[in-house]
Order: sequence, then C-alpha cells, then structure tokens
Amino acid sequence: MTTQALLLLQRSDVVALSRNPRPYEGQKLLFIDPGVVDEAVHLKLDLARVDYRGIDTAGHLQARVHAEATARAHRIDQRLTLERERLFGKGQFQGWDMLLFRFFYIRALMARRLGEAADATFGETSVGLLRTEVPQQFYFDSFVSTDLFMGSSSRWRVVGSYDDAYNWTPKARGLSFDFARLEDHLSAQAASAVVHVPTVVDHIAHYRAEIAERFPQYIEVPSAFWDMPLGTQRVPLLPVAELPAAYVNELSLTYRERARHIIEAELRELQLPAHALRLQADLMAETCFVQAVNYQGLKQALRRQKPHFVLTDHDTGVCGPLFTIAEQLGSDITVLPHSSYPAQLLPHSVRVTAVEREGFATPARTVYNERVATRPVRLRPAPARRERTRARIVCLLLNTLFGHGILHIDFGNTVKFHRALAAMCQRAGVHLIVRLKPNNSTLAIASGSLEIPAQTLHRDFERPLAEVAAESDVCISYGEPTTACIDFLEAGCFLMHAAEQCWPADYLSAADIINMKTVPSAGGEEILAALERMLADEAHYAQRLQRQATEYGHRLDNATSRIFAQDPRAAA
Repeated sequence: MTTQALLLLQRSDVVALSRNPRPYEGQKLLFIDPGVVDEAVHLKLDLARVDYRGIDTAGHLQARVHAEATARAHRIDQRLTLERERLFGKGQFQGWDMLLFRFFYIRALMARRLGEAADATFGETSVGLLRTEVPQQFYFDSFVSTDLFMGSSSRWRVVGSYDDAYNWTPKARGLSFDFARLEDHLSAQAASAVVHVPTVVDHIAHYRAEIAERFPQYIEVPSAFWDMPLGTQRVPLLPVAELPAAYVNELSLTYRERARHIIEAELRELQLPAHALRLQADLMAETCFVQAVNYQGLKQALRRQKPHFVLTDHDTGVCGPLFTIAEQLGSDITVLPHSSYPAQLLPHSVRVTAVEREGFATPARTVYNERVATRPVRLRPAPARRERTRARIVCLLLNTLFGHGILHIDFGNTVKFHRALAAMCQRAGVHLIVRLKPNNSTLAIASGSLEIPAQTLHRDFERPLAEVAAESDVCISYGEPTTACIDFLEAGCFLMHAAEQCWPADYLSAADIINMKTVPSAGGEEILAALERMLADEAHYAQRLQRQATEYGHRLDNATSRIFAQDPRAAA
C-alpha cells in the first residue's frame, strides 16, 4: 500500500530522514509541531515538500492530558509504594516514581490525542510514519509516541524505522553510587549535608555559594542525567554490575521483578505492541532496581550520620530514595527549585522546606496533597523600578514554540494573535518586542510565520530577560505560562496572560503567578481588548498597574536573602 505523505512526528524522525532520504524522495512531508518544522529547516530538508498542518487543540487538551497523566502516575506510584513497604519496612516510601511516570504519560497521552485530532482533519487516506526502536526515557522521543499516535487511526502506518533518538542515553542505565568509596569517606569525616541537585541551571552559582558557606563538609551524590556539579566532594557513579555483591541483595532483585509486573500491567491499557511493552517495562523496572540499590546502599553508608539533605524538585530517579532516607535519619530537607519555584509534587513533607524565588507564593504539595512549607528567597538583586505613566513598549512573551511532545503548541492562534497585536501597536504608535525562549526559540519558523527578521528575534532573546522586562510597560505572556513572568512583575511591568487553550493553572504545570487576581488571564480577543483600553486611557493603565504592583508586593513580605535558615548550633 503506497502512502500519500510522510508525517514527521518527532525531531528524531527528521534526523532519521536526513540520514536516509532516498526511500522517501518526492514525497510530501507533513508536520504538526512547529518545533519539528524548525528541525527540518536546520537540517536543510526540501522545504517545497513541507506541509505544516495546524490542528485545533483549543479548549481542554492540555488540562485533560495532564489530569489523566497525573492520575495514572499516582496509581503506579501507590502500587510500587506498597511493594517497597512490604520489602523494606516502615518509612515514607511514597513518591519515588511520581515525576518519572507523570512525564511518561503526558508524552504518551498527548501523542494519542494528537493522533485522534489529526485523524479528524487530515484528508489523506494513507500516511506513513517513521519509528525509532528505543523506549521512552522521561519525556524524550521514542517508539511510544509513534505507537500511540498510530493506534488512533488505520490511516497511519510505519514505513521506516531507525535505532536511536534524541537524548537516548543507554550508558546512563543501571548506574548507582560507589558506596564503598562513600563509606570510606564518611569513616574519616562526617558529612554535614548530602546534596543532589541535577537539572538546576538558572541559579546554580548562587546555590553553590550558599551550600558551601552553610555546609563546609558536604557529600554530593550526582545524577546520571543532567548532572550539575557543585564541587569536588562527589560520590562516583558505577554500573550496578560492578558493585560489590554486598550492595546488591535479594530485596532489590525482588523489587525489580515486582515492579516490572506492576508496570507491564499498568502500561497494557495503552495497547503498545507486545515487544514494545516489554522493552518499555524493562527500562522502567531497571530504574526501580537502581532506586532500590541506591536506597539500601545510602542507608547503610549514612547509618551513623544525620546530615541535612539538599535536593531538587525535578527528579531524575534518585530524589525519592533520598527523601525516604532523610525521614528515617531524622534529617531536615531543603528543596531547591529546578526553575524558580517548586513545580512538582514532593514525596513527603516531614522536616521539608521548599525554596522558591520570592513573589511566586507557591502552594507546594506532596504526592498525598499535603502542604509543604516554603521559604521565599531573593535569588537575585531586586531591580530598580522606573515610573510608568503610559504604555509605550509592549512585550509578547512566548514560552516556547516547541513542545517536546509533552504539550502541543497552538501555533495557528499564536500567529493570529501576534498579527492582531502588531497591528494594534502600529496604530497606537507603540513599540512591540517579541521575546522567544532562548533554548527553544525555533527561530526559523518564528521569523517566517511572524514576519519578523531573524536577527531582530535573535537580538531580543540574547538580551538578559531583566533588561527586556525593565524597558517594557506591558507584557503579554501567550500560551503556556512561564516563570519568566516574574521578571516582568519584579520590574514593575503590567502582566497579562493570553491563550485559547485551557491550562491547568497550578504549580504542577504552570507558574502560579497567573492566579494573581490582578493578572488578567483570558482568550486572545479579551486580552487585546484590555490592552486597547490601556493604550487609549493612561489613567486606566496607571490604575491597573498600581493594583497589580500592590498585590505582587504583598508576596514579597516574608522574603529573605538566604536559602538556609540559621544553623541553631551556630547560634548557640
């Protein structure tokens, strides 16, 4: 059966096509993600064959997927928690798997929904797909997206395969800590803290300095993924196969098999092909096995210690065991935010304090929906505010134009909104800045679709965000809410949020900042109408700006410049 077009669903598909284009020469290339189109431009595919298809995802798609993914992740985590309690005894064993499975399900369920939406709009009767042979790690490209998309319609079929994918890191599988080295170190010198903060980028220098000052003798346990070294006091990673037998016991092996059984049963509903189901379950069970090995090895090594634990909310598979050990040792836990505020459910709240950049007022929660204590911290100097009497400069803030498969970009409405906003600003004599997210800018597709020179877009996302915020009078955050909003509020710029999609407006999926009463959050037409009134009426603009500044100011009342509370031993 000959296909009428080739749909490139993931960035990895584009790479595979660029490596082996001959079988698909002359075939129409379909895209539904602007970020994947940008990859095609980057790899110099024949743009005359590119056909971007906008899919109507307005309404509840994002919220529905996030809600279902969270519910499924909860169920798996609770089943695995029960097995951990049976094998390892008493303690706070919940939450080891919540983030990992939630990201997995968001990506998988989003692919299924997009397949259904494409089936409702595509005219072709037969569309080919490329399929990687690798399972899904975190939310990265894998066969899961292809299989779930394809399962939505008989029109989709696999016409080619490849054996790698973006971010596929098989060497990182099965890595645990060198417990013998750790025990030797601790026998010579006690550790005042155990530190594990992978994925943290924005404030890493500040964190490094604060940790070193507060805990001169700390042990850093690294991550196999997104590791961010803080210092030299690091425990090496070793393949589990190279660990002394004393650190890999029957309990860990038993847990791996029980986890595999649970995971296979839970994933079966997705209706993956049998071979794919086994590969995916094996990968996830291996992660569970390493967690069990790390838990038992660290518990043994730290048995005579009571260190402070400094962790992050963005888990790569190690945080759960560390939360459990900290509770068993009677240790305090400080959670540093991956990106300005704690954005994920935490395993437990026992002696836990979650740090947030001041102004977010995050309702931090555990996997059991318990409140977690937060500590608002000034992570950077407060900027000087200038007086704003009317709106002369408007910034359109786009969090990303590439969804990594875990959200779908409403690109058509983004372009439509920008067109109307640009026309309004031109009529009013107002300067418009479009700020793209630097690490996901999709510069080529944004420049062509928004009709803005690439050098202009590049110049504005290369500038420090605080600089853009300082000169803007109004900021409109469009689409997925972003933590970058806080810079505009901090600078005294009036903030609004526009989207045609409904976002789950909580700390799990979006910056809580849009829940401020004075931050308008609505569809594009309503936000444009609000802006038009502010551009025409200086007094109205000044009044709304003052109300927002007052509400935001109340969020700063309890902020401190220090990440850690004073050590009571030092005070004594």
